[in-house]
Amino acid sequence: RNPNKRVRYLDYQVDVSSPHNFKIGLQHRFDDRLAEGVTCTIRFRFADGTEFTSTIAHGTLDVESARPPEATVTLSGGDYVKLLHPSLSPNESHESRHHIAGDPRALGALLACLA
Repeated sequence: RNPNKRVRYLDYQVDVSSPHNFKIGLQHRFDDRLAEGVTCTIRFRFADGTEFTSTIAHGTLDVESARPPEATVTLSGGDYVKLLHPSLSPNESHESRHHIAGDPRALGALLACLA
């Protein structure tokens, strides 16, 4: 855990893939220091039809953004929450968990702001 976090999301479970848990995971792992100068908007779409749009701007994360997305990420499989965790084993890849429509650099920018 990051000792500098101002907010703790105690109900986040690192091994549960659900839209609600994914949104909490974004908030939990977001590091405003890494987000300096980053601006991106991504819509996340889930197999159950749930979707939400996240924007990073001015060092903040908004998970209920109304801005038009630069990319839409459709998440699938039973372990898509692992997209929020950069420590994949060498044999794993993010591509098995999602499909990107739009600018893939937007997802990269968001993932770079997670700690």
